[in-house]
Amino acid sequence: MKYKNSNSIDGRVFPPHLTLLTGGTDKESLYAIAQLLAAQDWNMDDCSASPADTSEGFLSIPVRSNQLRVVQEDILKNIEPIISKKPFLHPRVLEKWDHLSSVQKERAIRYGTYKIAEDFHPHISIAKVEPAHQYAALAMARESIQAPMHMAFDIIQLVDVGHKNEKWEIIAEYPLGE
Repeated sequence: MKYKNSNSIDGRVFPPHLTLLTGGTDKESLYAIAQLLAAQDWNMDDCSASPADTSEGFLSIPVRSNQLRVVQEDILKNIEPIISKKPFLHPRVLEKWDHLSSVQKERAIRYGTYKIAEDFHPHISIAKVEPAHQYAALAMARESIQAPMHMAFDIIQLVDVGHKNEKWEIIAEYPLGE
């Protein structure tokens, strides 16, 4: 059986991807962030993945690595002065606003997201299916994807997905370990 992957923008299915940060700001600020991140020297060659998982129809592969936390902390350190001046909060953050702690709200305002530190759960997004089909699709994913596994990442991309996930525009790419 096949399940429609609705993790798409502009009629294109999102490629599988590891999200390090889901902050928001304006286009001008994204280009300023791109310049700051170009000076970083990251390495993400020691990551491990767990079996596929699902939540609210999203299928993902949890990723574990201390390096990911270091990379996210470096990104936050660089972008905080820019994003905190012009934050755009994603609709999903706004929907949860009344249920966020004061610390999570402060993080959302400073970084455009509260999903940092203990709220950061890195994963490779692989698909979004109707919630009614998520467990059957998960079973298929677990048959196809062998875990645990070790992996390395060779590039980080700064991607503009728009305020409501309406596009997938690569702003900058950063090769790793060169």
